[in-house]
Amino acid sequence: MVSTETREVVIARAAITLPENRQKDGCDRKMKRPYAYATDTARSCVPIF
Repeated sequence: MVSTETREVVIARAAITLPENRQKDGCDRKMKRPYAYATDTARSCVPIF
């Protein structure tokens, strides 16, 4: 994740790339920052800021 991006941009991009690209384990592994995850299904997750 690029630090220069705003949170809104990151959330919007994450919403576009769901649900196939980011599975729950892949998302947790890729984003190692202390975010809580909202999971609407077992296959998708979005960082909550």
